[in-house]
Amino acid sequence: MQLGIHFVSFAFPGAPRSPRRWPRRPASPRRAAPPPSRCAAWYEREHLGLGVPFPPLAERSERLEETLQICLQMWSDDDGPFDGKHYQLAETICSPRPLSSPRPPILVGGGGERKTLRLVARYADACNLFASSPADVAHKLAVLDRHCETEGRDPATVERTLLAIGNPLGDPEGLVATMADDAALGISTVEDDDGRWHLLASEPHQAAA
Repeated sequence: MQLGIHFVSFAFPGAPRSPRRWPRRPASPRRAAPPPSRCAAWYEREHLGLGVPFPPLAERSERLEETLQICLQMWSDDDGPFDGKHYQLAETICSPRPLSSPRPPILVGGGGERKTLRLVARYADACNLFASSPADVAHKLAVLDRHCETEGRDPATVERTLLAIGNPLGDPEGLVATMADDAALGISTVEDDDGRWHLLASEPHQAAA
């Protein structure tokens, strides 16, 4: 069994001021939830409702990349300083160390073709796309493959997952057919909007059960 942080927003209070808190969360079993570790800042209504600044998209992308860099540095043997555009840390010590070896897995969600999927190719262990249509998902995966090629990375090392919106039990037969199409594209896991994970690695009809 693998445990990790499910979903947190790096733009909520405390995160922009202290990004070093992020890598420490997967190190504590008391904070554990279904894997893998995910970070995001995309829902403007949620930010404004809590009185949290919602930076422009370009800045959010920059902050996300620096957060990923900080996580990877703090989970490595390099405990030196980090000097980024938005975050500056004198030290990048993570104690206690995460239980996951060599580090907690990172999933980056989103389908932005110029920035988000590039971050997946550069930093992440898994992507999480919206389950729009098989054709759209296939296109996004092709874009991801091209980013991997640019980064000198084997695309097969990136796990492909989807987020499906809606009731997965509303149309079981349609769900099975859709998951079969997803599995053919190399999708290993589909998450519904209630946070349940359906594994497609074996048989799609079992995942829909």
